[in-house]
Amino acid sequence: MTDRIEIRDIPERRLIGVPHKGPYDQISAAFARLDEILDRDTLRARAGAMVALFHDSPDEVPPAELRSFAAVEMDRGTATPEGAEEVILPAGPAAVLAHHGSYTELPAAYDRLFGEWLPGSGRRPAGQPYELYHNTPDEVAADRLVTDIHLPLEP
Repeated sequence: MTDRIEIRDIPERRLIGVPHKGPYDQISAAFARLDEILDRDTLRARAGAMVALFHDSPDEVPPAELRSFAAVEMDRGTATPEGAEEVILPAGPAAVLAHHGSYTELPAAYDRLFGEWLPGSGRRPAGQPYELYHNTPDEVAADRLVTDIHLPLEP
């Protein structure tokens, strides 16, 4: 299936999460730490979608030095729990690639977004990309995963 790319107006997002340093495909360890914090502070019911921020280009930074952030959306009325950090993603336009399938196929989706779509779009990035997960491998088979890759754009 060809993943669809569209420009959307994205609302501000408040994230609560933990940083990860190392290969992006190992960010699950940071999500496990975040799960422990959410369970410890009984915040799971208040947590929204899972989100992963990616700060570096894997084409430019060695895998051991890659920086990312494993997070969940959280309302402003919830205090940031001990051991977690808050990140606010600003509102604005974003290119959103709706990827259907395994996480192992995400690098090809990024190649399409950055290597094909962006150069021909006439748009410029306004921040780091992030992934919003509609489901997880605990919930569905790998071929049924839905992940939105967001690329914030200049207005």
